[in-house]
Amino acid sequence: MADPALADYDDTVYAARAYWAPTNYTNIGLYASLTTEESIEFVSPYIESELVGANLQHSFTDRFRGNVFWNEIEDDVVNIRMDEITEYGVGIYYDLTRWLSLGAYWKQSTRDSTDPIAEYEYESLGFTLGLRGRRDANFGNLHTGISADARTNAVDQTRTP
Repeated sequence: MADPALADYDDTVYAARAYWAPTNYTNIGLYASLTTEESIEFVSPYIESELVGANLQHSFTDRFRGNVFWNEIEDDVVNIRMDEITEYGVGIYYDLTRWLSLGAYWKQSTRDSTDPIAEYEYESLGFTLGLRGRRDANFGNLHTGISADARTNAVDQTRTP
């Protein structure tokens, strides 16, 4: 339902995901979404975020798998700025047991913005520990991770001493 206090607010949201498995070991996914989120910025009542992306997952063996992904995100931080974010990365995962996996990933993320201070570019390298339970026991999946980021603010790159 639209908020009458916000003239430009539209409560339309969607989420779609499609998978294709050309082989028993490969899975290709395409996805898109439009969401509205509460803003942490004082003068912005909300953020409208639109995402389009794709991923490829491949199992090399029964225990070893990898993935690559790409995301394009447009964030409208209402009354403040427009952001365009590009993310892409790769990951590898190894199942030690039926319920425990280890993994590592690399991700590159770049944000271009109408506000130069909000622009950034960073790389992320992380390691994951995944715990999986039996689905009939309602244990669910738990993934934890440790990552290290190397961030560069685009504004700082253009300054001269």
